[in-house]
Amino acid sequence: MPLVAFDLGNGYDTVTLTVSDWWMAEIQTVRVRRTWLDKVQFWQRAYQTKIFDAHHEVYGRGPTREASVEAAERRWIATFTSEST
Repeated sequence: MPLVAFDLGNGYDTVTLTVSDWWMAEIQTVRVRRTWLDKVQFWQRAYQTKIFDAHHEVYGRGPTREASVEAAERRWIATFTSEST
């Protein structure tokens, strides 16, 4: 799977991962402002990941890019794998 990283130059970093199979899904991760709850949890930064295709989308948040992607993947699997079977 190709992983492409982009630096937008505006303080936000975006990583896009495209997965092609019988369906098409995209993963986008951006750095976002921390909420008060993020600050209470001592997150230095906050990232939000969106996984979407033509019909579905889910979001995940985390203190790192990897944690954010994992959270979104867990939601995607929990929400849509039972739907396809």
